[in-house]
Amino acid sequence: MAPIPLLPATLQDAQSVARLQAQSWRSTYRGMLPDDYLDHRVVDDRLEYWTTRLASFAPDRTLVLKAVSDGSMLGYVCVLLDEEPKWGARLDNLHVTPESKGTGIGYALFQAARDWIARVSPGTPMHLWCVEANRVARRFYDRQGGTIVESASRSFAGQPSVPEVRYWWPPLTGPATSAP
Repeated sequence: MAPIPLLPATLQDAQSVARLQAQSWRSTYRGMLPDDYLDHRVVDDRLEYWTTRLASFAPDRTLVLKAVSDGSMLGYVCVLLDEEPKWGARLDNLHVTPESKGTGIGYALFQAARDWIARVSPGTPMHLWCVEANRVARRFYDRQGGTIVESASRSFAGQPSVPEVRYWWPPLTGPATSAP
């Protein structure tokens, strides 16, 4: 399979990013989040979120990349350098379409995030929060060498308390673009 182009996402991508995240959440979080939210509110909620985020982020401190093929968005990644500086840069979102899981797109987006952090903020580790019950994502992050460093119940998608785990990666010492 030829490499999928990874391109910067812009405000014009807010609707595509929001729909992909809503699709991902509907397939992943059924039974973890209320059905009413997933069935009726998630698209509008994510559209508001991404419209605001993409309109206001500082490109030198935030990365939002999209994977596109034949005009369709297959995945995206978002990294925030300053969200929780004690832990390093935060991988805030990594989603691929259900059909794209297992194709290497998630891996390519993950590695692009690691490379960007190493380039713009050398010596900076990376972390993320993952819903504890999201076994598919946790297996992916385990394969990427992440270490669980804490767990907490946190507010997520309008829910006051969802069990999550924090994964952490040390700073890169070289490019992360080796094969999976």
